[in-house]
Amino acid sequence: PVPLRFAVGDKVKCKVEEGWMPGMVIDTQYREEGLHGGRIVPYEVKLDMGDIVYAPCDNDLFVKKQLRFKVGDRVECLTDGGWMTGTVKETDYFENSKMAPYQILLDMGDIIFESIDSDSRIKKSNAPHICRGELNGMVHVMSKMMVYNEEYDS
Repeated sequence: PVPLRFAVGDKVKCKVEEGWMPGMVIDTQYREEGLHGGRIVPYEVKLDMGDIVYAPCDNDLFVKKQLRFKVGDRVECLTDGGWMTGTVKETDYFENSKMAPYQILLDMGDIIFESIDSDSRIKKSNAPHICRGELNGMVHVMSKMMVYNEEYDS
């Protein structure tokens, strides 16, 4: 048999009528009489919503790795200038015939595309969001402060 990209227990996303749905591979090289004419399909997947689906081919058109980050998550990305913080702006971003798992808006204002979902390129960030003041160019850190034992957003 041809080696498969995913193993039993791997978290994936499957293309179904409603769009991309998260799930977990529960069997590989699956065969059931009456399913796709009795031919073997690479994956049997249990979707998080409970349905069982079958990926007819082992490619990104039908099944792909479930991304670690979602839109709005704070991340650190390895760039030519080193590690920089930003926010995931879009996932499964498609441009110029190429797909990237993430489009990221860096705190400095640049938009980058991360083509690999790996800790060596993109990781979770606990750094607060930094924005530039529109009038004076000063950098402000958005955080919470304690005043008289009560919490206030600054």
